[in-house]
Formats: sequence, C-alpha cells, structure tokens
Amino acid sequence: MQKTPVILVRSLKFERGGITRASIKRANMLAQKYKKVYIVTILFQQFHNDIISNLYKNGVLDKKVQVLNFFEYYKANHKKLFLRKQVQHKVNEKGFEVVQINQEEFTGYRYYEEGFYRKYKRYDDLGRLILIDHMDDAGNRIKREYYDEDEYLTRINFYNAHTKKIHFEQYFDKSGKCFLSVDIGYQPKRKENFSVYFGGKVESFATLYEMQKKWLGKVLKTMANPIVFSEMRRLDNMLLSVKHKSIKKVAVVHANHLASPYENYLNIDKSYENLFRKIGQFDKVVLLTKEQKKDIVTKVGKTDYFTVIPHAHEPLSIKNNKISTQRRNNVAVALTRYHPDKRLTESIEAFKQVVQKIPEAKLEIYGYGPSENELQNLIKKLGLENNVFLKGFSSKPKETYSSAACSLLTSIREGFGMVITESMAMGTPVVAYDFKYGPRDIIEDNVNGFLVENGNQEQLAERIISIMTNDELRDKLSKNALEVREKFSEKKYMQNWIDLIESL
Repeated sequence: MQKTPVILVRSLKFERGGITRASIKRANMLAQKYKKVYIVTILFQQFHNDIISNLYKNGVLDKKVQVLNFFEYYKANHKKLFLRKQVQHKVNEKGFEVVQINQEEFTGYRYYEEGFYRKYKRYDDLGRLILIDHMDDAGNRIKREYYDEDEYLTRINFYNAHTKKIHFEQYFDKSGKCFLSVDIGYQPKRKENFSVYFGGKVESFATLYEMQKKWLGKVLKTMANPIVFSEMRRLDNMLLSVKHKSIKKVAVVHANHLASPYENYLNIDKSYENLFRKIGQFDKVVLLTKEQKKDIVTKVGKTDYFTVIPHAHEPLSIKNNKISTQRRNNVAVALTRYHPDKRLTESIEAFKQVVQKIPEAKLEIYGYGPSENELQNLIKKLGLENNVFLKGFSSKPKETYSSAACSLLTSIREGFGMVITESMAMGTPVVAYDFKYGPRDIIEDNVNGFLVENGNQEQLAERIISIMTNDELRDKLSKNALEVREKFSEKKYMQNWIDLIESL
C-alpha cells in the first residue's frame, strides 16, 4: 500500500532553525523512498515563492518534495486570477518631498506633503519595493502594504492609530483582487477574528484558524494514505481535527518538554500539556533521545505510544574521511541562534577565563536572533572584542566546524542538540553543559568530548583550555568523535523513519 508522508510546519525559510532543518532533512530522505512527499505550511510569508525557489535552487530541498502553503493555495485558486501588468514602483512621487533614510539591510524613504509625514517606502538591496506605510495627520501608521518578490501587492494591514495594533487584514492575488480578509478587531486582548474567503463561493469563518483547519482537511483528503507529522505543538490540534479514513497522525517532539528550570521530569511545560492529554489520539509520538523517553514514560506511562529516532549527522564531503588540515587549535566555535535559551552568555563569560590562560584564543559564534545586541554588549563589557566574534549565519557549517579545535553548547535546554553530531562528524569534539536533552545521549565524557556540570563556567573553561593546549588529548577526542558518523548515520536514520511509516 502506497503511503504519503506529509510534514506539517508553520513555515519554511532559507536561514533555518533546528526544527526546519530537521523537517527538510527528513522530507528529502523520504523522497528517495516514496513517490510523493509533502511539506505543508500555514503562515503568510511575503516572499514565499522566492524562499521555496531558493531552497530548491541551492539543493537544500529536494525538488521531489512538494510544498503546499495555505495562503498560496487560495491565492492560486482564486477564480478572478489574471496577471495584471507589472507596476514600476519609483521612488519619487509627484506632490511629495522625499527624504532618504539609509539602513544596513534596506533603503527607506519618507514622503512629506505640506509638511505632513504621509508615507514611508522601503526597498531591499535589489531595489525591489518591500512595503509602504501610510500615516494619518499625527504621523501614526494606519495602513501597511506588503509587496512580494515580483513587487505585486500581497497583503495590507490596517492599524488602530491609538492602540498601534492591527485590526484588519486583506490578502491579494497577482491580479490585484482581494481573496481573503481577516477582521481581528480593536480589542487588545481579543484572540478571535472573523475571516472571509472571496473565491468562487464566498465563505466566512469565525477565525482564521478554523479556515486553516478546513483547508488542511481538504488538502489531506486528496492524498493516498497520508502519514502526517505535526512538528510543532501549536499544530497538534489542527492535525487532530482532520477526519480521514486512512490518515495516520504522528507528533514529533523536537524540544525539551519540561518547564523551567527544565530538569524535573514531573514538571511538564504548559505548551506540552495538550499533547500529553491527547496522546491517545495520535498513532505515535516520536522523541529524539532515550533520556527524554524515559522521563516521559515515568511521568505518563503508555510506553507503546513513544519511539526514539535521533537526528542523523549531515552528509560529509571530506575526501577519504580525513579531517581538515586547516584546523585552528586556538579557536572554538558555536553554531546556534542568538537567543536566551541558548545561554551564549555562559560561553562568552567562560571564555574570559580561557583568554586569561591563552591570550590568542578565539571564540566564533555563528547564528542570528534577538540577543545579538545583548551578546555584543557583553563582549565589549568583558573586553573580549579581539577574542569573541559574532559571525552571523553560517551557510557552510561543515567547513566552520572542521576549522576549529572544539565547539561549545551551553543551552539551557534542547530536544537533541543536532549541532553536537554535526560538529563531531567533522572530527570536532564538543564541550557541552550536561542539560536535558541530547548531550548525555551523544557525548561520552573525556572519550569523544566533554560533559560539563550544568552552569559550571570554570569547568567549561578548563575543558576548552585542555583541548586547545593538549595535542594528544585533542587528537584522541577528535578521532573518537568521528564514530558518530556510524552511530547516527543517515542510513540508520532513514531506515528508522521508513520502519515507523510502514508500521502505521
């Protein structure tokens, strides 16, 4: 019986986080086995077509994997669709005085009429119009127009000038016709909205979520024997609402399910309470580590519902499995989001102690996220501007790992810590805090890396120093780290997923 793997996520993007990377990797591998594999997304993305096109073009996403998006589906199925003439969005407009505002990633222009600030336009680095803001007499934004990669109007948000909140949205196809409107309302705490779809048949929904649920069910009913993986807890109820005679529903857990401080197995985070209440409605729940399965089974029982499938390391391009000859023995790296959960402040503060012993030591942190300014300020405060560097997103993680003596992971929590196997597969040992979950399942202390007492910066610094200064130790850890290529091989990973799908 032919089965159809379907991966349900909120969105895809080129600069991918852990869940997105894992989902794409699984989709690519399953596309080698199954005739049809889908990734289904539900969020609006201004440059959706560009994102998906680049994922295909750069070989990140296999072209056999089809991507279905809620908004793009209705945009394409709008009966009044006909491509309107391309509009040239020039900077200068008659009747306005224009003031240019230069930003690092884009160029903006303010438009004044009789002294009043009326409009703002933003262009990307390719000169494409991204958005237009419209202002009232007081300079408050009352409307924002979004333009897609082809500079067609794709969405308008209307704002309450007093609360600054969005109260109404419109979505447009490339013919310029509105195919969906969403009334969010003026009340700041209001969660519900009223959605209207203007297709061949006008339909109204109490909420956008209700419309998305109906759409998901409609799409899945066109597929033969769908095996649907819910990758995020916010999508669980949407999947569970779908009625399909041959559907199988699988929840995939990518993260630590525990509440702060993420150590007590009895203390489940609120975002996971719904999953554990409704475990019986899923055909299977996939976890990433044996330690997490043990904790969950101890708490909720029902052993048969859970299976463990760890992540695989990335395919290697190193000839003859040899480690890079350009490894820098005084450099440590970290590849992770700039986010409080990643506790990069711990790595930076510990590295202050490393520099006191090894003045030429360097820590290169690759990523992006909301904590960038905080981290940069900490680097400056500790006087580490010549030793610790925020390098931005790394598009070549293998080369980054293979150039370093070790990598660091000081997160407060993870579901697996995929960066651990990625680093070790390049022969780069990992120095990690012993948090839940991941490090304990992968790292053997002083064999292929180091497990450090959670929060012990002094011990963290000592382990980094020992790797940087002891060639014999570094070589031993590096050689043993390479064993993850077999333990967490793609062959085993793929077979685990196929076995699961075929068992359902």
